Amino acid sequence: MVSEGESIEVETPFGRFSAVARRGEDQEAKFFFRPHNVHLLADGEARAANVGRAQATAVQFLGESLDITACNGDTVINLRSSPSAHPTIGQHIIFSVDPKFCIAFVPELAGA
Repeated sequence: MVSEGESIEVETPFGRFSAVARRGEDQEAKFFFRPHNVHLLADGEARAANVGRAQATAVQFLGESLDITACNGDTVINLRSSPSAHPTIGQHIIFSVDPKFCIAFVPELAGA
């Protein structure tokens, strides 16, 4: 059984991620990270920890950043990146998120 604050592995439609376990209120486990904690990677950097893959479906320039909507199958995520990354709609993107910024909300935790 998982304990609060423990590092766990989470399989997602985008890839496998390490995350910090937190008590969830729903019956189903949920994986979460904030869009601004994402780093877009070049193909050669794909060996980094917590790497995901998706296809860009929308890109919006916001001046100092880009908001990117991406999907893998029916699962959609929002990412934020530097405008220098300039992904295009339809492009396959590779991204990473530092494990300390990933949270897995788990319905039942040891000691909860």
